[in-house]
Amino acid sequence: KYTKLVVESAYEPEAREVGEAVIVRYRGEPYVYNKSVFNKLWKLVVEPLRNGENPRGNGFLLVGLAGVGKTQLVGIIEDAAGVRKFDILASQILSKYVGEAEHRLRRVFEEALDAGRAIIAFHDFDTLLGVGFREGTGEGYEVYVNLRSELNNWFDSIRGTGVVILATTNVSVSAVNMAVRRRLVPIFIPP
Repeated sequence: KYTKLVVESAYEPEAREVGEAVIVRYRGEPYVYNKSVFNKLWKLVVEPLRNGENPRGNGFLLVGLAGVGKTQLVGIIEDAAGVRKFDILASQILSKYVGEAEHRLRRVFEEALDAGRAIIAFHDFDTLLGVGFREGTGEGYEVYVNLRSELNNWFDSIRGTGVVILATTNVSVSAVNMAVRRRLVPIFIPP
């Protein structure tokens, strides 16, 4: 048996508050965020993880229009926390083979739990949830029902651990399944 050691370093973003905004320089580019949103994610995710504590909440759903900087905000939070990170484009989880999507999810969550402290970022999360399907209809509907159930089980399993979910979506919160909304706290990212 061997021990696997992964050392991540925390990135200290250059940030300054200007009125109700926070201007963050990230990878050479400036980004502007609502001060309360940025500070909320910082206090709930970054500070606890940096201090070796569990994040305050097991998951957050960042909701906003395309181009408001959700993906960059997730990158800033991930780098600043200094923990293992898993960036997943939701469409990469989906598969035409039965059970393959669930297997891919299991691998990600098991590896994150093994790391002890980690952030799992699902980009374009609505793709993974099959938001375009009405309840009980549509080709492939069962695949999304199974996947949603699997996700909810994993969300429950990480509660109280050092693993946190940051999911991004362009769709309205009301379009996201109620069971998922109970597990991932919606945070609106204004333009």
